[in-house]
Amino acid sequence: MKKILLAIAIVPSLLWAQDEEPLGWTREGKVSFQVNQVTLHNWNAGGQNSVSAVGRFSYNFGYKTETANWDNSLKLAYGLQKLGKDELQKIDDQIDFLSQVNRDLKGKWKYSGLLNFKTQFTEGYNYPNDSVPISNALAPAYLIASAGFEYKPNKHFRLMLSPLTGKLTMVLDTALSNDGAFGLDTGATTRIELGAFLKASFKKDIMENVNLETKLDLFSNYLENPQNIDVNWETYINMKVNSFLTVSVMTHLIYDHDIMIAYDDSDPSLEGPRTQFKEVLGVGVTYKF
Repeated sequence: MKKILLAIAIVPSLLWAQDEEPLGWTREGKVSFQVNQVTLHNWNAGGQNSVSAVGRFSYNFGYKTETANWDNSLKLAYGLQKLGKDELQKIDDQIDFLSQVNRDLKGKWKYSGLLNFKTQFTEGYNYPNDSVPISNALAPAYLIASAGFEYKPNKHFRLMLSPLTGKLTMVLDTALSNDGAFGLDTGATTRIELGAFLKASFKKDIMENVNLETKLDLFSNYLENPQNIDVNWETYINMKVNSFLTVSVMTHLIYDHDIMIAYDDSDPSLEGPRTQFKEVLGVGVTYKF
């Protein structure tokens, strides 16, 4: 019981602790590279030799005045792995740019406008089938434009609520477009949705040398099946060993009712919306600038 009461006391202090943010320009960048490798020789328990590598880049910049602020972030990631004698396989691929403008309203509330663009660098496959791409650069690509209100009690936590959000889904790949991938009509290259949007984020050192960052996006389409809510939830835990060496855990959960995923790899016709989940644990080097 004492541990539960302590946790209840700590959580509000994490969320609502006051921190003054500097005025003017702020910039922060980070580059990380992780490698994981397994070598087996006469290993009775079985398994395969493997090696994987993931590189990540993030850059945040913004401008703050007494009554307004402009925040921008760019996140890039790409990773490959090789299992045994198999060809290289992609395990991570991300391009994510976010720009948000806020102006003071009352108290901790602000008027807010947001623009978010997401896609990937290269083709993706449903391995072991590496002959038919299931995704590609700009296939899909998502562009969200949102207007609403943001609650920001401190620099660690922010919550945006938007009753008016446009979401543009693009599939600029002929084969995928002709298959009607990612909820588009067959042969179409774009789809427009209008709905409500919620974006929450939290980032803070939760203990010495341990940083937690989590982001949750929810979107409901007014025009079609508003009860089916798109979910995008990312969490990063970075543990600093020394000036360069870090241990990180990343999880990414996605649910989109318009994305059809096969229930049985042996019969691709059996498909439907499913929860997507990815978890990555790695040790690597990180450089901040």
